[in-house]
Amino acid sequence: MNNQIKMYKRREFLSKLVLTSSLGFFSPILKPIILSKSFFNGKVLSDPMTAISIAKMSLDVISTFSESKNSAMSAMIQYQVSLLQQVITQINQVQDKLLEVENAIKNLPEEFKEILEEQFKIELIVNIRAAAQRYTTNVLIPSLTNPLIIQNEQVKKEISDIMYICDQKNTSLQLMNNVGPQACMILPLALSLNIACRTSLKYPKEVIISSLNWFMNIVDDMLSDKKGSISDYIKIAAEKHDTILSELDSDRLANRLEIQNFKLNGNQKGKIIPDPAIVFSYFPPNQIEGISIDKYGGTTEAQALKNITRAIYRKDSNLYSYHDKILDGFLIGYKRHYTRIYSRDEPINFTSLSPIPGEYHYIYGIDSSRKYTASKIIEIIEKGNTNANVDDVSRAKINLKIAEANLERAKIMFGAQANIVALNTKYRIQEYINILK
Repeated sequence: MNNQIKMYKRREFLSKLVLTSSLGFFSPILKPIILSKSFFNGKVLSDPMTAISIAKMSLDVISTFSESKNSAMSAMIQYQVSLLQQVITQINQVQDKLLEVENAIKNLPEEFKEILEEQFKIELIVNIRAAAQRYTTNVLIPSLTNPLIIQNEQVKKEISDIMYICDQKNTSLQLMNNVGPQACMILPLALSLNIACRTSLKYPKEVIISSLNWFMNIVDDMLSDKKGSISDYIKIAAEKHDTILSELDSDRLANRLEIQNFKLNGNQKGKIIPDPAIVFSYFPPNQIEGISIDKYGGTTEAQALKNITRAIYRKDSNLYSYHDKILDGFLIGYKRHYTRIYSRDEPINFTSLSPIPGEYHYIYGIDSSRKYTASKIIEIIEKGNTNANVDDVSRAKINLKIAEANLERAKIMFGAQANIVALNTKYRIQEYINILK
């Protein structure tokens, strides 16, 4: 996760953003996870991730809007007529992204909608976006053909109305004491509108500097370590991430997958393991002696059973870390590989009947008078007749906890990008203060 200030190219999130109440994730690992209510109360984790992914994309665009001395933000607050087209283009891009955030949250299931509407201050986003639309339509676009139009009394009245709206919403933002990353979706545009209006109306520089200092105080709070700041938001998400993964500490399958390596300070590397491996033996576990067999009918000494093995079923899996292009950061994936079946009854599949030493295998006792073809073995597995079905609950839980942990990772990435936006905004404010002085 890169905390350095850098240029983010605007990426298209979707050519057409179609959002419904059953909205799914947009990257392979972020598919909707709907688990049995009897186990996990029917939690659906796709929609919050989608909202945060879109919010992160909006910050990418806002970062471009504010990132340099020649940015649209600088041109806007200084009312540089020669750069009006750049300002119009980038304001429209910011508005488009904020609208996507609004739509994503509007279409969430009710259990998440109210929470995220509050977190992202959707009402303020709507009002600031509307004010930006008015300013673009009624001031900036007409100024392209007539730069003197801002001297018109009706246009001045329009600018004053927009400024009043921004003042109200900025005050609301301050009263909410909202200095976390969500405020970064509102503040840069609100600040730019506010100062652009004052500049175009030729307010005394002392008044403009006072307004800039007011905004600077908010940005400084965002960049502080106080409660609710961007760094506090990131810290809470990081702690929650590791707490979520710690809930799998006692899970046998998760431990074999080395889930602990995916805590934030871990090496982010998993291990390919049998998930599951099942030995179809001429004897059931309770009739086998000489090796250690656990209460689940499994052992890591299955290689000793080679001579009494009729078939082996094996499916591998592993946890891994992968880069998500939308979030521009790393998420956790859980992959199950193809199935392999080795059977004495189907020589074509009989490539290696020896269990791998040290790996965990379940033992399933068979009726030696029957044939155990690949299709028969799969039928037994799918019916849940083997002890390996105890891992089904573990897999569901691992998938759930990975989705929850990835949501916290997305928040960290969102916070990291907000930090860049806040720093950009601080630099643009200080630049204009220096010009005015």
